[in-house]
Order: sequence, then structure tokens, then C-alpha cells
Amino acid sequence: MLRFFRHIRKQLMEQNKVRTYIFYAIGEILLVVIGILIALQVNNWNEERKLANEEQIILNALYEEISSNQQIFKGAITRAENVQKSIYSILSYTGPGTPELTKERSDSLIQTLDAVITAEVNQGILNDLMVTGRIHLIQNDSLKHQLTSWVPLYQDEVLEPETSILHSVQNIIIPFLVEHYSMATEGFNRHSGYETRFSHDYRKIYQLIEFENIVLFKEIDYYVLINSYKTMIAYNEGLLEHIRLERKR
Repeated sequence: MLRFFRHIRKQLMEQNKVRTYIFYAIGEILLVVIGILIALQVNNWNEERKLANEEQIILNALYEEISSNQQIFKGAITRAENVQKSIYSILSYTGPGTPELTKERSDSLIQTLDAVITAEVNQGILNDLMVTGRIHLIQNDSLKHQLTSWVPLYQDEVLEPETSILHSVQNIIIPFLVEHYSMATEGFNRHSGYETRFSHDYRKIYQLIEFENIVLFKEIDYYVLINSYKTMIAYNEGLLEHIRLERKR
């Protein structure tokens, strides 16, 4: 096409048709400009397609990570509920009077008091997006906001109650048990072959109001923790639904 214009331009110059030559020269310039604009547009389309493909890869990875975390939270709830059941069993023996339970049963219940349940969730994909700034490849602002809000929500809803339980076990429960309960349990004796020579009535601890209060606080801690896990599961369900919609675009 440009060769054709150059041929016409040459003829016009030879025929001394300046005005017509100018029109053809302008046409040639316009053709070049249009070609450049088309090339730029094609390049933009290619870049947009590349970014859209990368966004889909990110969404798929996030979907897998969050789905995996859902199972982790559900598993943590199951373990926490088992601790709760043991707590209720302990409370059924507390109070005045001598409880009717064996040393082996008592040891089994007491050991659950130092339980620390945690939900070790995966955050690799989300953390990478936040650190590298690639989270901005996600076009939907609402979804982007949900994702950036996940970490502070997890810290408030999960890490704080988990840390509180750990602190309670280390600074309240274990020191109390060391003072009021023999750690020479049946299981420990079988494992080590050690037999304590101290005389100890394992049932007396159940008659202490301090012990009952400690167990009650433990129950409250796990009630809060279980509901925190449920909050994260509900939040993640909203995220997964949002991601599903974006993947269909």
C-alpha cells in the first residue's frame, strides 16, 4: 500500500501537480498513523489478555488455598469440641463430696486441660500476593477488599483466642496441676516404669472451687475459639463464592 502511494506521489511530482500531491502525502501520513494505532490496540488487547490469564491463575490458586483452609478449620472445630466434651465431663465430677471415678479416668480427663488447639492454615498464596503487590491484578475491588481484610480478621478471630488459651495453659493450668495433682499418671508409669512414693488422693482436686473455676474458664475459652473458627469458615465461604463468580467471567 505504501509502495502504491509512493508511486502515485512520484507521478504527481513529475506532472507538477503540487496540490494533488499534498493530498496524497497527507493520505500516506494518515495511513501510517492508522497502522500505528491499530498496532498499539492489538498490543493492548494482547496485554489485557495476558493480565486476564494471570488473574485467572491467581483466582484458581486462591480458591484451592481457601478450600484447604476450610477443611483445616473444620478439623480444628472437631478437636476443640472433643476438648469441650472432656471439660463437661470434668465439671460433672466437681463439687463437694468424693467423685466416683477411677485414677485412669481422672488422668485422662485432666490431661485434656493442657490441650492447645490450633488451626495451622495456609497463607502462602495470599501472603505472596500482598507482599509482591500482585493482588492488584484482581480486577474486582470488592473481592480485593475481602482478601486484604482476611489477615487482620484471622489475627483477631483465631490467633488471639489461640494465644489466650496457650497463655492460660502455661501460666494458670499447669502451675495449678503441679501443685494439686500428681503428674505420675498411669500412662507415665507404664512408659517410664516409675512409681511415685507420695500418697495422693487424686479425687481431692475435684472438690476445690479454684479447680472448678479454672475448668469453667477453659470451657469459655473453647466456646470462643469454636465460634471464631465458625466465623472464619463463614467468611471463607463468602470468599469462595466471590471467586467462583470471577472465574466464570
